[in-house]
Amino acid sequence: MAEPVRARRLTDQEGQRLQQIVRRGKHGSVRVRRAMIIMASASGTPVPATARLAAADEDTVRDVSTRSMRRAWLRWTLAGREAVPA
Repeated sequence: MAEPVRARRLTDQEGQRLQQIVRRGKHGSVRVRRAMIIMASASGTPVPATARLAAADEDTVRDVSTRSMRRAWLRWTLAGREAVPA
């Protein structure tokens, strides 16, 4: 069984920006799904539930959660630049 994965706690600004990405729907589907995965992971949602929410494989959820934190995806998103593909 794989280890549980959890993103770090989000700042208020990061959380608001991720909510905007998910709610507005102006962004590409990959960016919206990544935002959903990061929000769910940061709130403590288990990987299987997050995978169902984002219609993704559990391994994809683990990869996005760990890579997004490692590559500072949130900082790039908040700065208005496109994130590096995971």
